[in-house]
Amino acid sequence: MKTKVLALSLLFFSLTSIASAQSFKVLNHNSKVYRGGVVVVKIDDSLENKNLKLYIAGFNGLPTFNKNGLAYIGVDIRQELGSRITYLVGDEDKDKQPEPHDFYKTYIEILDKKFDDPWFRGPVKERSKKDLARRAKELDLLNDTYALINATIEEDLTAGPFIQPLEIIYPTDNFGTPRIWGNRNRKSKKITVPHAGVDLRAKKPTPVMAINSGRVLLAKFLPGVRYGNTVIIDHGSGILSMYLHLSKFKVKDGDIVKNGQIIALTGGTPSHLHFQVKIHNVDVDPLAFIDTFNRSLAEVK
Repeated sequence: MKTKVLALSLLFFSLTSIASAQSFKVLNHNSKVYRGGVVVVKIDDSLENKNLKLYIAGFNGLPTFNKNGLAYIGVDIRQELGSRITYLVGDEDKDKQPEPHDFYKTYIEILDKKFDDPWFRGPVKERSKKDLARRAKELDLLNDTYALINATIEEDLTAGPFIQPLEIIYPTDNFGTPRIWGNRNRKSKKITVPHAGVDLRAKKPTPVMAINSGRVLLAKFLPGVRYGNTVIIDHGSGILSMYLHLSKFKVKDGDIVKNGQIIALTGGTPSHLHFQVKIHNVDVDPLAFIDTFNRSLAEVK
């Protein structure tokens, strides 16, 4: 009888230990993140290289952990607020609800964020067929880039903390600011588009630095989408940095760049740097991202 009781006790203790063991850790403070922010998760060292992914209820896709056991998840500025259950999953059927890999589950809290007041951008101008065709071609190119077709997901190409792209950071238009396109007539339709990056004041020509090491996915003039000269860098882990309205390239497609390397000069039209960060094709606040990444990096060390 005592043997049975002891066996049951050991079984209960074993199951309790398994259930309470943290197989991953959310590195955000109190597991809270604002819209436009980034969730950072570290998987337990024993589970690295096991091809496990992260499930967050209400989020698209299953983020992959990089070779260092870290996953970065962008929070869309339209993401539904509230608690989101989070757990590890293996290779799952996309048509089915992902099954937990183990007993451990936790929650991430999505918080609202106040963005700047909307401002009127101007009327929507009619484009020529040639201009529309060029725009469509450039959008296809960008969509392939954003979808990380040629990017490295599991590799971490960074070298240390992220830095700012300019020596002096002076935002003139913040991330998430609603921009209204259309006529001022109240009866006419208007299109509201949130600012996907941050505009930084920059005299012509100001050197633009790579915010971390990585590989240049794109260095191209994109007039159809009105980006002008554009550089996109792959930092691995699904992280892309983008630099728009440049006057001169200092890199080309495929180049390997170092943290802080000069990649371009500002001075395009308009004369400022549009700086943008995408994580798995989700636009996040680039300045807040740098802060979050660097704090999580310090915590991991």
